[in-house]
Amino acid sequence: MRRISTIASIAVLSLSIATPLSFAGIKSGNVCKKLGITTIDGSRKYTCIKQGKKLVWDKGILVKAVPTKFPAPTPTASVTPNAAPIPGATPIPTASPTPTFTAPARPKSFGDLLENIDGISYWAWATSAEKIKNSSETSIEVEILFGPSTTKITHNTNLAVQNVSKLYSGAISPKKIVAIYYSYEDREWGQSTFEKYSLRPKGDETKNMCQTAITCWGGMAEIDYRGIGILLMSVNETTKIDKQHTSGPLQAHEFAHTFQATQFVGTTKEFNSYCCIKHYLPWWTVEGGATFAETVAINFDSFDGYKIYMSKSYNDFLFSSEGPYTKEWFEKFLQPSSPLMWGEKQYQWKIYSGGAMVEEIFVSLKGPDISMNLIRDVAIGFSWAEAFEKNFGISWSSAVPIIAEILAKKVLNN
Repeated sequence: MRRISTIASIAVLSLSIATPLSFAGIKSGNVCKKLGITTIDGSRKYTCIKQGKKLVWDKGILVKAVPTKFPAPTPTASVTPNAAPIPGATPIPTASPTPTFTAPARPKSFGDLLENIDGISYWAWATSAEKIKNSSETSIEVEILFGPSTTKITHNTNLAVQNVSKLYSGAISPKKIVAIYYSYEDREWGQSTFEKYSLRPKGDETKNMCQTAITCWGGMAEIDYRGIGILLMSVNETTKIDKQHTSGPLQAHEFAHTFQATQFVGTTKEFNSYCCIKHYLPWWTVEGGATFAETVAINFDSFDGYKIYMSKSYNDFLFSSEGPYTKEWFEKFLQPSSPLMWGEKQYQWKIYSGGAMVEEIFVSLKGPDISMNLIRDVAIGFSWAEAFEKNFGISWSSAVPIIAEILAKKVLNN
């Protein structure tokens, strides 16, 4: 936090003094033109009075001489606290200077990440925000469907689609988005509608995400063979609706998944791309990448807002009993002995929060394009380790301990 020193200053006003007109040879009893006017002649001040039916100058009174010229006022006088006031001056409070923000140093490689750990969050946000602001409006069609008994909540789907599309502009994108909103009462409608688009529906998607009216809060995303992204979004009771569902983050998260899956379309790995890209990628990069995308897409215009939202990921570790979250813990998280471990209790929710923290590191180094570049390289035939080394110039095995140390320090410092 920077200390801002404010120097108080005052300005001396130019005093506008109206000087009465002076007429030569004014004498008591002479005729004047308007009752009450005054004038100064020499050392006496005369006033126009009514005498009988006439207006005449009175006898006048002695006054001090008034200079015909005034010294030019000092434009601005700086004073110190407790200084004697300047006679005739009216203090004018000056606005405090606008604080200037000094950006922390940006890490350039894994070699200086630890040295520039304080710049990771800022540069992840700054490079992403710049791309969202400078990218053109997208032409992705958005179709919104609500169940017949589902409350038509404010959902900000279009905002989420626009901002995430701008974040990932340049990558292969879905051609259209169909967002299906359903409530507990509309689960059957939601399932049948979803099955009109999904290539391989399981038949229980809506029931799994909406088991009771109170716990109806899940969301999921898929793509179909035509390049259409499908967002299946459950709607809780109106009194229980989480802000996540109405301000855009959940929609941005699920839409980011459609971008991830679209990178596999047309490749030899396309078969699993519609639902299951975790076959090919670390689970934390899939969910963490989408979590980072929602964070920056909704807070691209405010670093403070981004930090507050991102703190949810850090707090997931601070208030969890699964730790301690040491460097060694994060090394296992990043590279477990089996991908199935990411589905176990200690990791199943950390793939969102921990993954977002890893994504922050990646984006701070390479900008937001790195997300889809890594996924696309895996889609066209690279392994995760090969794609990583291709994009960062360091082996995955060498980077893991560095990333793990960064995450442990950031959780501890937060």
